[in-house]
Parts: sequence; structure tokens; C-alpha cells
Amino acid sequence: MPPPAFDLVSQPWIPVRWHAESAADQRPRAVGLAELFSRAHEIAGIDLPLPPAESGLMRLLYAMTAQITGLIDIADHDDFHDAREELLETGALPADAVAAYFAATHRCFDLFDARRPFLQDPRLVEECRDSKGAPVTSGVNKLVWGRVAGNTQMWLSHDSDARPRPVPAAEAAWHLIAWLYYGPSGMSTPRVVGDTSARNTTAGPLRSTISYHPMGDTLLETLLLGVPVCDDGPGGPAPWERTDLPDPLGLPEAPTGLMRLLCGRFRHALLLTPSADGSEVIDARITWAWRQPHAPAEDPYLIYQHSKKGDRYARRADADRAIWRDVDAMLREKPGHNGERRPVVIDNLAELAESTAFGERLDRIRVRALGFDQEGQARDRQYVAAATPRVLCFLKERQHDRFTRIGALVSNAEEVGANLRKALTRAWRDIVKSSDAPVPWLATGLARYWSQAERRFWEAARAEQPPAHPRNLFIRTALAAYAQATDAYTRDPRHVEAIERARTLVLLGWRREDDRPDQ
Repeated sequence: MPPPAFDLVSQPWIPVRWHAESAADQRPRAVGLAELFSRAHEIAGIDLPLPPAESGLMRLLYAMTAQITGLIDIADHDDFHDAREELLETGALPADAVAAYFAATHRCFDLFDARRPFLQDPRLVEECRDSKGAPVTSGVNKLVWGRVAGNTQMWLSHDSDARPRPVPAAEAAWHLIAWLYYGPSGMSTPRVVGDTSARNTTAGPLRSTISYHPMGDTLLETLLLGVPVCDDGPGGPAPWERTDLPDPLGLPEAPTGLMRLLCGRFRHALLLTPSADGSEVIDARITWAWRQPHAPAEDPYLIYQHSKKGDRYARRADADRAIWRDVDAMLREKPGHNGERRPVVIDNLAELAESTAFGERLDRIRVRALGFDQEGQARDRQYVAAATPRVLCFLKERQHDRFTRIGALVSNAEEVGANLRKALTRAWRDIVKSSDAPVPWLATGLARYWSQAERRFWEAARAEQPPAHPRNLFIRTALAAYAQATDAYTRDPRHVEAIERARTLVLLGWRREDDRPDQ
């Protein structure tokens, strides 16, 4: 019987959305890597149900796109943009280049290859051992995000380590990618290398972050627009091209060059155990990859900002924060109040703002946000996935006045939202006569405000003329949310007094108009 195999080049493992879908459409709902690239011009986008896996997969696809097209070898910005525009105008990736890339024998995309399993370390079958030297695994439940594993809360899923359910190989590939980019710090399966035995690891390179990806009308456009200018070249072979295995006790390679930057900073090492026919994964080993830290690096799809101490860090994912609230930072050329500015990949696109040929294409680009609201260690709160309308037309380089307006709208919305939070908190605590009581109507009031504020924001951002008093737009929205949240307590005069007294906080910054604010 042949050894188990799952070839990511030919096996359908990436769910996609096709253009012009119909009830009679017979095109596959999932494709392998070869079909993904050869038909990228027919595909609207990737449809992975696991946002952190999609975020990691996009970085792998950008790296492959750069290699297939030769963009990875172009360091000059003007030459890079010209070559990319030529590819976009062609309307499809060169079929011979795609075929040659995946046929090359020095590349391995087999999920279960005995010597070079895709993005895994085959040494773990020997090196994952307990304190007595016995082989140990992590279990397939540990691999699958959202499943119960070990002492995890039972309400997360109906799984048990005593009777683990195998996971289809295609889905296992998603979870593998999510682990490499978003895996937690803390305790993992023990690994013994030489005289070193350890089980603690540090967090994956994208842990807790949210990333921003330019979106074109097709996957082809999305991939080409998402490749950052390769100032430092490849920076070494891709993980699927390496024939050697790095020393886990040594110093990680410097994260220079596109390959090391996008797919060379993993902090976890994994090894999947397949079923006999390779259709499923029945076990997994998840442990540390390095004892030494990686050198600092900035991912080209993240927004970076400064803490109060002046430390630079990537903006964290927040499941309670709608993506439109980041549009200002997403477009910002110069650092804002907290030092935030747009991702490098959008910087690269902004270089084409004055291009007659590229300008119209730039104006059609949307931005997809992908992230994971997490703590540094075990707690995973919620996935984040959203897309903006066409926003790169609002770049400062394209429409300075509109960019300035967007900044003012976001700033006013944030300030009014903060005032609403204070008002709801003060009203409740005045009612219950406690300075630290939990505020039960806070979440409801803020949710109503932010959902309606988004509609106000986009209406004002797209309008031909800016609003005369942008702050008033959001104050009216906040007043409505405040009234709805507190309505049940307006029957008692003492409660009404507290509610009306706190309502004045929402009105801070109101500018006089011909009419009074809605109550």
C-alpha cells in the first residue's frame, strides 16, 4: 500500500467563490494550488471559513505569486509597478509559468511527505517526548481551532480527547496555517533536542493582530495587488523549497527578504499524523520551533502604532471594533496621534496614485480585514473578517479633501462614542448609588450607537459636500442609542433625574444649528 499523501497542488482544499455563479454552475467549490493560480482570473475570492487561516494563506499565496511572476526579483519600484501592471493587463497568469512552478522537483507541497511535509517538521516524531523519554503527541483536538482539548472549557465543542474525531486533510491544512501564524505562547507538547528539553513556546508572528489586504475584482488582481515591493529580494528559499531543516537551538535567520518576512517567522513546529489513505488527520504534534527569538520585523499588511511609552507595536484585533473605524489609519500617509499609519502594502499602491493608467484601478480597490481577537496565551475570543467599500480612492494622494473629511468623521465618532460610554456608566451608577457597579445597559447602548454610526459615517464620507457639523451627526446617533438603552428606567422620577443629568455628557461638543438635536 502506498504511503499516505495529500498533494496541495492538485487536491481541492481551498474554498473559492467564482465569478458569475449560477444554479447550474458546475465549477468546483474548492481547488488545489495549481487550479487556483491558473484560474485566478475566474475566481472572485477565497472563501475560507477560518479567518486566521485565510490571513496566513494569503501571505503564502503572495509569496508564490511573486515567485511565479518573477516580481520577487524586481527591487526597483518603478520596474516592479510596470511589471505588475503588465500582468494585470494580460488578464491571467502565464500558464507555462504556473505549470513549471508546481512541477519543479525542489518544491514539495505534500501535506504528508515523509521527508518534507508541507510547513511541518518531520523530526517531531522522534523529538516529542515526555519526561520519561516516551513518545507523546498533542492530539488532533489540539490542532483544530474551536475544539475542546485537554482542560479547555467543555462548552466550546462536543469533543473529547478520549474519542477524538479525525479531521479531513483539507481542513487540517487550514488549521496548520492558522497555528503557524496565530498560535499562542505558553505550554505546548514537550520537545527534546540534544540536551535541551522544553515545552514552552512564544506566540506566532500574527498573534492577536488584524491585517489589511487589498481586494481587486478577481483573485488575480487581489494576489498581484497584495505583493509588496520586494526591496530585499527573496531573502532565501521558501519553506516548501528547503531541503535542510534549521537548528531549533540556533539563531533564527534574519527576517529580510520577502520569503522570510511572509513565511519565515513561525514560532511553532507542527507535524500531522495522517490516516492510512491520507484523507484525514488523526493526530498531531504541536511544540516549539525555536528557543532563540526572531529579530524584529514589520509585516507589510499590519497597521503599526506607538504605545504611551513610545514602543512600536501592531494594532490588535478587536471583535467589538468595526472595520470602518480603522479607515483613517488605513489611508494615513503621515503618522497620526498614536503614530499610526497605513500598512506598507498600501504605501506601495499609493505610489501609483498619480498614474493615469493605474489610477482607475486604484479607485476600485477594497480592503479586506482579517484577524483574531486573542490574548497572548490560551484565550481566543473571536475571529475578525470584514471588507470595506472602495476606499483607496480616498487616499490623500488621490483626494486630499476627502481624506481629511474621513479623518474628522472617524475622530468625532470615536469621541462621541467615548462620551456615550461615560454617560451610560454615570447614569447607572448614580441610580444604584455605587461608583464601581457593572453597567448592564452599556453593551446594548454602545452596540446600537456603533451600528448606526457606521451608516452615518459612510453617508457623510461619500457625500459630494462635507457635513457642516460632523460631530452633530454622531451626537444625534448617540442620543438615540442612549434613549433606547435607558428607556426601561424612565418610569421612576429619581431614575429620570440621573438619566437626564448624565445625558449632558453625550451633548459635549454640540455645534448650534437652526434646529435642536433630536431627543
